[in-house]
Amino acid sequence: MLASSVQGRSGFPRRVFVQVFDGKPSPEGGLVLEELQSRKESVTVVLKTTEEILKHGWDLSAESDLVVGDFEWTRMAVSALKLSMPDPPDYPSCLRHLLQRKIWTSTLGEVQEVHLRRSPPSSAPQTAEDQDKNTIRKLFIKPASETKAFSGLVASSDPEDFWLPYLLEQFPPSFPVFCSELLDIAAEFRVYVVDSAIRCICRYQGNESEAANLDRNLVEDAVRILCESPEGSDLKHGCGIDFAVVRVPPLVARSPGPDSGARAQGNVETGAGPAAASGQSDAPGGRMSRGMTVLLEVNDGFSLGAYEGLSRQDYTDLLIHRWIRLTSAQYQQSIEQ
Repeated sequence: MLASSVQGRSGFPRRVFVQVFDGKPSPEGGLVLEELQSRKESVTVVLKTTEEILKHGWDLSAESDLVVGDFEWTRMAVSALKLSMPDPPDYPSCLRHLLQRKIWTSTLGEVQEVHLRRSPPSSAPQTAEDQDKNTIRKLFIKPASETKAFSGLVASSDPEDFWLPYLLEQFPPSFPVFCSELLDIAAEFRVYVVDSAIRCICRYQGNESEAANLDRNLVEDAVRILCESPEGSDLKHGCGIDFAVVRVPPLVARSPGPDSGARAQGNVETGAGPAAASGQSDAPGGRMSRGMTVLLEVNDGFSLGAYEGLSRQDYTDLLIHRWIRLTSAQYQQSIEQ
């Protein structure tokens, strides 16, 4: 059931720092400013560019100030407060059964050298195995340690794909990443959660006919499970959970995962049950039926994008509640232990 409102946090914020670009805030920053003005609360607004902060520094108080900006802006603010950033919450173990695909940890170097390796073309007749090696391979990768060091993307063995070489210029080959099989996605959604309650479900990709297949009971159960689990003890204050309606399952048996010879960095996380592990289901031909709902990832609430359909009130509440938790002494002690 969608919640329409939550109780406000008295006295916060008294000041809000909003990142600006070319003299104006981002659409998300604009939502927060409009909402705070509508609440008729006495809030001082400070508009700054990243360059101004780098030049003059911050004058921040964890007790009274809210920070609204992109991930780099947030990292700078947390560092100025001498606090610690949380680890990415992407794939909580309590929701692993909803992934429906194989996900593993690796490094940028291994993605290039092992997972996406292609054999050079040969003039000699090729076997089926040779042809498979020459097939362009793709997988989804995202940072596994530093929250949003770069945005998740599809890496490919195509020689014309520049993303992986670019990342290896920015980060060392040992940089840890999550790797995931690709899904045939029909529609994508973000579920905005504030204080354990669903505020809004926004479709950000796909058409309405595909979106109608979203399993809302599954979504509500997932939110409840996460918020009641130790993994969600902080996220429940403000987060975004992304789901997708998929047409067919990934071909797990042909995944370039750790079983193909790569050295896994940490625990391998997979989808639910034998059906997901084998790429089969009860549907004819061993494929999942059209319209299966799967978990894509969990996003922390700070610096979270606002999709069309999310109200300015719900978005502002989410940022405020998550920032209060992020900057609380109790929370900082918990992530430093």
